[in-house]
Amino acid sequence: MQMKKLNEIAYEVVDLQAPMKVIVNYLDCIKFQTTKAKNSEDVALIFHSLVNNRGLDNVIGTLEMLSDRAEELSELILDYSDVEGTADEQA
Repeated sequence: MQMKKLNEIAYEVVDLQAPMKVIVNYLDCIKFQTTKAKNSEDVALIFHSLVNNRGLDNVIGTLEMLSDRAEELSELILDYSDVEGTADEQA
């Protein structure tokens, strides 16, 4: 089995930051909207749009994808430590 280079894995970890930043920005916008809400009807509209425009579904799906990818990348990194441990034992 050919292992990915460690720097390739590092670049993939960096790539995870973009969707994380989008989620943070989205949540900041929701927070901003709630601070500007004048009454419970305004708040209800915010939550209505979150559910009906699939905002929460998209956030949940993205977080699940990020979690799965982070797990895959951590396994690749752990493969390196296993190989290094074997090399150290052979030396």
